[in-house]
Amino acid sequence: MHEQFPTPRPPDAQRERAEQLRKEVLLVCPKNDAESDLILQLATHAGIRAYQSNQLHGARLEKENRLPAAIQEAGKPHVWIVEMPGPALEQELREQGYDVHLIDHHGYQSMDRATDPTTGERLPSSLAQFLTKAEITDEELAEWGYDPKTVHGIGIMDEAFVEGLRKAGYTQEELNRVLDTNAAYARANIPDFEEIAEAAKEAWKARKTVDGYTVVTSDYHKDIRGAISQLTVREGKDTEPIVISSVNGAVIHVQQVPTAITEHLMKTIKGNTFTFGNGQCWGIDSRKGGAPVSLDVILKEINNATK
Repeated sequence: MHEQFPTPRPPDAQRERAEQLRKEVLLVCPKNDAESDLILQLATHAGIRAYQSNQLHGARLEKENRLPAAIQEAGKPHVWIVEMPGPALEQELREQGYDVHLIDHHGYQSMDRATDPTTGERLPSSLAQFLTKAEITDEELAEWGYDPKTVHGIGIMDEAFVEGLRKAGYTQEELNRVLDTNAAYARANIPDFEEIAEAAKEAWKARKTVDGYTVVTSDYHKDIRGAISQLTVREGKDTEPIVISSVNGAVIHVQQVPTAITEHLMKTIKGNTFTFGNGQCWGIDSRKGGAPVSLDVILKEINNATK
């Protein structure tokens, strides 16, 4: 795994340098899941100024009309952008003299933000990248009231889900603590959390098996993927391939499949698509425009990828 812990307390000079760096940063980050919520919280503790986006998953830099003025008003030389791709605006900021650092670990239809361009290796979670970039130590996390291993676990889970936690040596008790913390963030930030959880339970009960894949469909008006994923963990099925169709087919996720399948889907399915989960998961979100791609088409392409 990419994440390393615990991190020792750095020498005073190094800590002073880190604190000075943090004063010179504007963090641009959405608040749309546990990982991003935690990044924003830790930025506050670290004294890093943050611009919070309210976009859902699939956030794009160019959709933040307030951002250029906010960057200028902040007057920070370093701009760190979390999971909000926007190559044109990124380049514009660089030309204006800003040091732009991208924090991401996803693949998108038109760009690869999941691979380290210098090494060719998959990048760690955005949370892990942020902790490294901001030089936040485990000692600081503990001082701020966080359990360091749980914090690292939130990042591991976002990148490689529960199997990643198991590979990192988390005990079942530690794993449950990460799951509970993740759910607590969701409950605090999602007004319809309990309703979504109930919709997920109903959809899970009605699941079907198609060509060896568990297929879950829901016409509930919000994405239930996160809640379904939690149910698969509780039932010990989180390593099995699954296709989740939410919002009456507007949002579809394919999880726990070989990377050859996600790569095929990225090439053949057009729209707001992305990869995650160490390259073993793929999704498409048509809520913000574009014609939805039917579940049948996606299942057909999954089969094509395995021929």
